[in-house]
Amino acid sequence: MSVNLSMIDLNLVFWVVGILVLIILVFGIFRFFFRHLLHLFFRGCGLILLVAVVLYILHVFKFF
Repeated sequence: MSVNLSMIDLNLVFWVVGILVLIILVFGIFRFFFRHLLHLFFRGCGLILLVAVVLYILHVFKFF
């Protein structure tokens, strides 16, 4: 599958990068204040959230 890089919308890329930075920031705050609950987060919904984010990014870039 070939990818035409000129078809990528830079505004969308900035939104995706901004959302990723926000997720990392929220994760850092969560880890700092709720370290003892972090394992429950990953067991419960962390994996589902990670899969959803990856599928959305692949859908945005039309890989999947």
